[in-house]
Amino acid sequence: MIRLALLLLLLPACSAPPNATEDASISVEDGGAIGDLTRSLPEAAIDAGHARPDLTPDLSTRDLATADLATRDLATPDLATPDLATPDLATPDLASPDLATGTGNIELKVTIRADQVDLAMQQFALDKAAAERRWIYFYDTKPLALYPAGLILRARKVKGGSDDSTVKLRPLEPGGVAPKWLVVPGWKCEIDKVGPIATSSCSLSVDQVAGEIDDVAAGKRTIDKLYSNEQEQLIAEHAKMQPDWKALAVLGPTDAWVWKLTPMGFPQGVAAERWELPGGKTLLELSTRVPLAEGKAVEAQLKALLQGKGLDTTSDQETKTTAALEFWAAK
Repeated sequence: MIRLALLLLLLPACSAPPNATEDASISVEDGGAIGDLTRSLPEAAIDAGHARPDLTPDLSTRDLATADLATRDLATPDLATPDLATPDLATPDLASPDLATGTGNIELKVTIRADQVDLAMQQFALDKAAAERRWIYFYDTKPLALYPAGLILRARKVKGGSDDSTVKLRPLEPGGVAPKWLVVPGWKCEIDKVGPIATSSCSLSVDQVAGEIDDVAAGKRTIDKLYSNEQEQLIAEHAKMQPDWKALAVLGPTDAWVWKLTPMGFPQGVAAERWELPGGKTLLELSTRVPLAEGKAVEAQLKALLQGKGLDTTSDQETKTTAALEFWAAK
């Protein structure tokens, strides 16, 4: 009987389900307080002094990179589309007076007859000691293949000034080139008139570091090193004949002296330039640059100025460039 009574007393405890809700939700009593019945097992374990599981996403993982790309603002400057309205990328405003093409100018040139060079020097008081000193080089083949094709490659050394190299193309008008050229530093277009012959030309000049032209003359540098990428691009786009740089010869130097004159009636000034070739040949040229609309009147005025000093303006005109090229090519 006693055994039966004990069995009856133990029966309710044994019949309780092993995973009862109370066992899953109630933590340890602490000072008589009962834990929150809504907490999960991990939270109860933390209250019991266990370490919290790290449930925060690991921001160092590749998930961060994915999230970053998904939220990155594509309008930020490093990813934005270039602003074509900025000055360096904008299309040139051809209506701007600062972008004049040069077609409105004409340079009038008169070559003094060889036997009158000394007379002209006296009449215009041209003193070599007061002139700007220059040395002129050209680069062409010995048979002068480039010059008849309208391509002139020149370099100038200037005492006390900036040396430069020039690519000149003629005939060439600004309307025949892309607008990008009109804003390139050193670009110039104008009409050259010597005697009755007028030719439209465009040129691009670039400064040279002192000594570079001499190095080319001495064979220490190649001729193409004197010309910039832009100058070579101009040649590629518009020259009728492409130069073989390795086949070019150094033609020069030609000694030169330049004066800036201000005769009465010439507010724009008159330039006088004397070239001397080895052997004694001398060329003296007077020139002035004016707007095209004034060209005819100023040409007559220039001739009158020379005639008034006893100088002949009716003889055939030999340009100093042609004379120098032919002389050096024959050497």
